[in-house]
Amino acid sequence: MDEHPNVALIRQGYAAFGSGDMAALGELIASDVVWHSWGNNPLAGDFEGQEATFGLFARFFELSAGDMTQELHAVLADDEHGVAMLRQHIGRPDGRSYDGNEVHVFHLKDGRSPSSGASAATRPRPTPSWPSEKGDRMADHPNAAAARVAIEAFAKGDVDTLAASIADDAVWHVPGSNRFSGDFQGKAGVLGRFQQMAEAGMRTSVDEIHDVVGGDEHVVALVKISVASGDASASSGSVWVMHVKDGMLHDFWGMNDNQAEIDRVLG
Repeated sequence: MDEHPNVALIRQGYAAFGSGDMAALGELIASDVVWHSWGNNPLAGDFEGQEATFGLFARFFELSAGDMTQELHAVLADDEHGVAMLRQHIGRPDGRSYDGNEVHVFHLKDGRSPSSGASAATRPRPTPSWPSEKGDRMADHPNAAAARVAIEAFAKGDVDTLAASIADDAVWHVPGSNRFSGDFQGKAGVLGRFQQMAEAGMRTSVDEIHDVVGGDEHVVALVKISVASGDASASSGSVWVMHVKDGMLHDFWGMNDNQAEIDRVLG
């Protein structure tokens, strides 16, 4: 299937950032951009407008003294959103460093990015309610369509359809520090986790499927979920990254922007 034009747009942006070509990057980022940077550090927060966003980039370069690299693993896109999966290294002159896998989510319109959610792999910061610009759209990648079937089945509680979408050798990587977190091996292990949650009185709902973006190997879904136990509940914007092959889900990584509250509810 042909690569969506927005994939090239995102790759151009990373190439410009990596080479320090802020003029080229400025042509790709909208003047009213909102940049969401997750974390609990001086560079975290929401940066409104191109000037504030470029100020954030300048601080990155300043604090790392230029010791910063990004290795793109995959880029996915459709008419509205782009997702970059990458490995990022940031070094500090004092010897401290950060190395981690990240997922960056972009809202794209008219060949530019008016918003971005940049996030570490363990907790994303997707923008929960991007505007939707419909019209003529490229057809979904077959892997995105297959993943959407599975997600919609999960949302409706259709266990049979969900089970039929999960490969026998699937591995489910569930974030957090609650009793249902961890790595679950095989279809039986994945479905067993869902059953254990139900038996413990835990309720999980998919409140919104915002978008599902796919390529030849990976699919990324932007969703809003809720969990509940008794009178306690929590909602979260979530990014689900899936490895899809021959229409089957083989690997799953979930990332939530409200993980602490989810952990509190699930225990």
